[in-house]
Amino acid sequence: MNIKRSTMNRSLLLSSLCLALFWASAEGAVSAQQGPRAVHVTQAHRSNIDRTAKLVGTVLPWQETTLRARVTGYVHRLEAFEGDRIPAGSRLLSLALPGLQAAEDTSTARLAEAQAQVAARTGDIQSAHADVIDAQAARSVATARVGVAQAATLLAETEASLALVVYERQVGLYEAKAATLEEVEAAGGLFERAQAELIAAQADATMVQAQLEASAARITAAEARVEAARAQITAAEAAVLSARAAVRFASAQLAFGELRAPYDETLITARLVDVGALARAEVTDLLMLMDVSRVRLQIHIPERLSRSVTEGTRVQISLDGEGQEQFQATVSRVAGALALKSRTMRAEVDLDNADGTWMPGSYIGVRLSTETIRDALLLPGSAIHTDRKQNFVLVVKSDGSVARVHVKLGIDDGQIVQIESGLTGEEDVIMYLVAGLREGDTVRAVQGERP
Repeated sequence: MNIKRSTMNRSLLLSSLCLALFWASAEGAVSAQQGPRAVHVTQAHRSNIDRTAKLVGTVLPWQETTLRARVTGYVHRLEAFEGDRIPAGSRLLSLALPGLQAAEDTSTARLAEAQAQVAARTGDIQSAHADVIDAQAARSVATARVGVAQAATLLAETEASLALVVYERQVGLYEAKAATLEEVEAAGGLFERAQAELIAAQADATMVQAQLEASAARITAAEARVEAARAQITAAEAAVLSARAAVRFASAQLAFGELRAPYDETLITARLVDVGALARAEVTDLLMLMDVSRVRLQIHIPERLSRSVTEGTRVQISLDGEGQEQFQATVSRVAGALALKSRTMRAEVDLDNADGTWMPGSYIGVRLSTETIRDALLLPGSAIHTDRKQNFVLVVKSDGSVARVHVKLGIDDGQIVQIESGLTGEEDVIMYLVAGLREGDTVRAVQGERP
């Protein structure tokens, strides 16, 4: 049994060997007919290349806020919901504020009352001014009458003195038997009449003086009323100002009952209350808002790259994270310091988002250009091969033979690789690894891309 199995194995091995020799001879015959195999070659070229770093950024809204009420009230109406994009100034939510409405009504009533008081006191001043004018006119008349009464009194005194002298003379003449009794009685009558006229003139002067003093008292009283009315007007005007301020304050507080969109394009991201809910001032969260007309792409730069990233550093952004859809931008700002916990520096890229391309909160792949190497020698990455941790390329020599050349690599951006040493740029480098191709084989170099 073992002898038969051994014989069978030898037969199979012999058959396989014969088949291999047949295919080898056939392949050799074909190769001899076709000549050296064609390989696609290229030459290293010189250009600028950026040293890049692949990182992940987070899209943040340009601005965001959690909306709270400035006054306490009940949610009366909701006019915006999640996903709505609201222009600036549009109403988002209304609060019912019964207490503040009553305060505004009270303040309005107080203002009307104070304004009525000002009008009434203004009328009092006008009336008091009229009394002052009347009293001044009466004083003028009384002053003139006092002058007349004083003149009449002086005249009556003169006439009474003269009548007394005449009477006394007639009495002396009568005693000397030089005048009659009738003449004495007549002179006595004249004297008594002059005396009566003097008394009347003095009484009239006294009355006119009293009128003058009364006019002066009226003027003083009217002027006092004017001053009192002015003081009352000042108080009433102060009450008007106070009431008007109270009305303005109440109106301002009522205006806080309407919450409006603060951004040019306000995105509602969360509604946190329902109609009828109590909203406490500065405590209850109502809505979460974002300004997404622009966004900020926030990148955390590792410490080793922090000195290479500045304002204006070029950034390549992959929208889908896989490099299929790319955008070019520049760094807008850097923090200038490392965060103590993460030892990273925050950088931001400003992006226009008018078309809604960028969704806040999403992760975005970014490639930062941290250094530019000028006049670098570059090759396609497909031409670079690795064997036992050594990088090499296959070049076609002038005699058509293949040679392996070890190279030192620099920057590799995934498509183009920098050659720091090993090539001059004049070699024909095979662009792709060809199966079965070995160093020393003879090939035919074809310039350009493989079809």
